Amino acid sequence: MLSIKLLSQVSKCNLAFLLLAANYIFACENAMAQIVPDGTLDTQVQSIDQQNIITGGQEVGPNLFHSFEEFSPLSDVETYFNNNSNIENIFTRVTGGNASIIDGIIRTNDASLFLINPSGIIFSDNAQLNINGSFFATTAEQIIFADGTTFDTQVSNVKPLLTISVPIGLQYGTNPGAISISNRIADNLDEQPPIFNSSNPSNTFALLGGEVTLNNALIKSLSGGRLEIAAVGKGETIQFQNNNGSWEFDYNDVTNFDNIYIEQNSLITSDGNPMLINLRGDNIFINNSLINNFNIADNNGGQISLNATNLIKLNDSFLGTQSGGFNIAENTLKPATQKGGDISINAREIILTNGSGVTADALSEGAGGNINIEAEEYLEISGVDDELSKSTGTLILPSFIAVTASDSSSGSGGNIRITTDRLNITDGGRIDSSTLGTGDAGTIYINARNSITISGQNGIFRSGLYASSENPNPNDTTTTGEAGNLSVTGEAGSLSIETSLLILREGGEISVTNLRDKDGGNITINTDNLVLFDDSQIIANALNARGGNITINTQGLFPFDAVEQGQIQASGDTDGEINISSPEIHSKINTTLQEQSPISPEKLIYSACGLNSNFTANQFRYIGRGGISPSPLTPITEDIVGELRTVENISGTIQTEPHNTVMSPSISNTTHNSLQEATTWIINDRGNVELVAQSPNTPMLVPDCPHSKSGIAE
Repeated sequence: MLSIKLLSQVSKCNLAFLLLAANYIFACENAMAQIVPDGTLDTQVQSIDQQNIITGGQEVGPNLFHSFEEFSPLSDVETYFNNNSNIENIFTRVTGGNASIIDGIIRTNDASLFLINPSGIIFSDNAQLNINGSFFATTAEQIIFADGTTFDTQVSNVKPLLTISVPIGLQYGTNPGAISISNRIADNLDEQPPIFNSSNPSNTFALLGGEVTLNNALIKSLSGGRLEIAAVGKGETIQFQNNNGSWEFDYNDVTNFDNIYIEQNSLITSDGNPMLINLRGDNIFINNSLINNFNIADNNGGQISLNATNLIKLNDSFLGTQSGGFNIAENTLKPATQKGGDISINAREIILTNGSGVTADALSEGAGGNINIEAEEYLEISGVDDELSKSTGTLILPSFIAVTASDSSSGSGGNIRITTDRLNITDGGRIDSSTLGTGDAGTIYINARNSITISGQNGIFRSGLYASSENPNPNDTTTTGEAGNLSVTGEAGSLSIETSLLILREGGEISVTNLRDKDGGNITINTDNLVLFDDSQIIANALNARGGNITINTQGLFPFDAVEQGQIQASGDTDGEINISSPEIHSKINTTLQEQSPISPEKLIYSACGLNSNFTANQFRYIGRGGISPSPLTPITEDIVGELRTVENISGTIQTEPHNTVMSPSISNTTHNSLQEATTWIINDRGNVELVAQSPNTPMLVPDCPHSKSGIAE
């Protein structure tokens, strides 16, 4: 039988719900059940008309401290921190050991809010932060202040020592909890309220976890500000400071990061007032999602910065900044006179796949932003998974990195700078700088220490590096922008690092073109070796003007007649200049596979014990393309003669390249009464290699006479 207290509870809750889920009986007592003070700091909670009003706490100067055992605001309920007007920062800790689930509205009176719960923080569908200040959600264990005191989530019997000092950092425990956001429920983004709404463009929205996940999440800031997402490992400390109202973060002392996942149609957008977006983790995975920073204001565009210790991978995803944007409701262009935002991506490995794009665009009067990418070991830009194209039923462009000036812009495109050890562009992937407006295209700088490989194509899209100036309306003579320059190894004399190997194959292309009445752009390549396979090409063409200039500095160009074959060209009304500087310009490498050795054993070797017999009947096995024995002391057996590569000098002595030392075995002159199997070789008086038998009493090959006509080369 239910107790009187429980019967009273039943009168407040839906009976059917109790029968379906009995474990929720005690949670239905009132809305305040999800926000429970722990009694340490005199925090008080009142529930009035779908509103939780939080008062009390401990006030120290401009800082207000609250402490909760549980803090999980329910949906359709506003949680209101009713702070005094002199309060600048509200510090709220959760000590009960359970994650905080935010599914309602949180509001403060013109104060920044710090929510610290080491067990985890979850933002659900209805989460909304109406805070006219900054918001920090963190799973650290303590907040560190400038005077050395801390606000700790590990509650003891000793009353915490609170301070008027400013916060300067976070100390993480042995098992920092995760932070996750899943709140995108409206099909129309204009109807979806932003999760973080502040009227102050200098405010910060910070998610400082262990692991951080955005799953079908929407983060939209109407006022701009800063979005900081960091996944920090156990025992680490991060530092930050308030610089004139804007928070700046320092991860220099962090050696152990966790992962960031942005997936399942997640969207981060500034909605016209640009943000500064900064992500920091061990690995950053962005899957089927969008991070976009529009600028329709009269200040410089916001930046996007991704930094990972190991891997950054974009799959079917997009990162972009724009100077200028479109008002969807009015279907009009909103101009911006200032520069668009820059994009910076840094990791050990960076991979763009399945139509992923990184772009900085100029859409109106302001110049486009710059893209800076540093991949310590590897950067890959690849095409599209055929299965993905079939499943969506739409054409998906190959992956790309681009700076563009649109046909509605008068601003110039930004620059692309890439630094890596190896760059691999495949299946139609591309790096592109182009202009369709009156501004000039930007410049591409690629610094690859080890190698650059450009290969393959995807339909009409050839893998490559492109800088172009195009006229969307051939009859419009006002579009006069110039094609950009493309430097494969960086800016001369400053940021260039030579690449050991540049390979173009299966249609790979390096191209600067101008389809207007302007000269073509320039290409500069500095590489140890440049190899052009198949129909790959390097071109600097112009439609109605002089072609661009191509400068190649290399130790080896293969094939050496690439210019005659049209693989390297600078054409136009007047051809541009092609300058190739190479000490090996007249050399040629055979890039086809050898089906057999270039040395014919029948012509160079015969058996001493079977001159008139069938050559194939003798027990001689030829292996390799020719060359020298692995070592002068290695016995030559009946199974392996070794690599024979010799140059006959005037005296008939065998010499090696580049060494001149010649070794000679002692050969027995014993007359043979019967045929014996050949076990060694000599150079006969005709200068040919002869297989002979060796007496059992004769020692094996020993380097003793460097001037002998027979022997083994070192």
